[in-house]
Amino acid sequence: MRSSVDNRTVLNWDSPSVEVLFQLLRIALGKEEPSSLPNDVNWQEVYDLSLKQGVGAIACDGMLVLKECSIDEELKYKWMGQSMVIEQKYNQHKKAIAELADFYNRHNIQMMLLKGYGLSLNYPIPEHRPAGDIDIYLLKKTELEHGGSFLLGGRVVAKDADLLLNKQLDIGVEKAKYEHHSHFQFSNLLVENHYEIGNTYSHRKEEIVLEEQLELLIKEKYVGKENANIYFPSADFNAVFLMKHLYSHYIGEKISIRQLLDWALFLDRYNESVDWNRILEIWRMSGIKLFADIINHLVIRMQFIGEEKIPEMKCMSTYENYILEDIFNGINRGDSALSNLLYYYKQRKKYSMLNHRGWLSRTFDSFCLHLFKHGDMKKRRIK
Repeated sequence: MRSSVDNRTVLNWDSPSVEVLFQLLRIALGKEEPSSLPNDVNWQEVYDLSLKQGVGAIACDGMLVLKECSIDEELKYKWMGQSMVIEQKYNQHKKAIAELADFYNRHNIQMMLLKGYGLSLNYPIPEHRPAGDIDIYLLKKTELEHGGSFLLGGRVVAKDADLLLNKQLDIGVEKAKYEHHSHFQFSNLLVENHYEIGNTYSHRKEEIVLEEQLELLIKEKYVGKENANIYFPSADFNAVFLMKHLYSHYIGEKISIRQLLDWALFLDRYNESVDWNRILEIWRMSGIKLFADIINHLVIRMQFIGEEKIPEMKCMSTYENYILEDIFNGINRGDSALSNLLYYYKQRKKYSMLNHRGWLSRTFDSFCLHLFKHGDMKKRRIK
């Protein structure tokens, strides 16, 4: 079935192809034993769907261990080829991270990775999680005059590091006045250097509260791994940051199955390391508790994780179905005024559903905020 607005194929979230994709993912993750699938599986549709949802290589892992599989050889090898491409990009990504961390370390700056590569380490085959941008947060230990030290992070360290990159490596860094990170190209990969972990330029109380909490969490405890110069945030930090990042993507754009897998596998590995009483309170203060309940129940429903790994939550089946529908059939920005108007309305509806606030009120706030934010958004190059 095709939509008259943007000429896209509409796929029901409970269609056979979606169910097959979920089954392949569970098999690849070790959550379900390999079995046989019916001969009438639309493998082309499953393949296309897996790539669109960012889980192509992981689904391929599940497909390859099926006891019986009716997929034709040409599509099978095409799928395997896509997995090899993802692996190559991942290794390029990993090499660039190590080189960038070494550069910062030579200047006494600690590079912490947010999302991305760190989350891939929770997967059975890390190389099969697609690599995207490299998100970093920089920290620097500062010695006190009378002994001792404290950890400095955020805007001051990030800006000094950007200038250092330009001076030492002749790398141009792009920044916008009201954005919470700068960005630059390193080894042909996009790196986002976060001045802030959240986005306090929205001036919303919950955003400011969240940024304060994340600043505390990121400095309380963090770990180095694999390469001594690469750091990862604590489980408590990720429990807040990952959920907030999911929420922001859902409200601002849309989310994917790969993002739900990131969350499920993080919980599977680190749930016992999280101070859930503290995290639940932060979720409430920052206004994302309802959304977290929905996401937690969704990953249980998909059988990516057991209920025992999930913190306190409420079942929100109506909201869950709405989010699933958006994952598989969410409207993207289009070329026509009508498609963009519908997209904007849908995004406002998402917010009002999760925050019990009228979309007209939210629309007015967004208009004022964007008028303020984008009035002076000319990007400039540090040279």
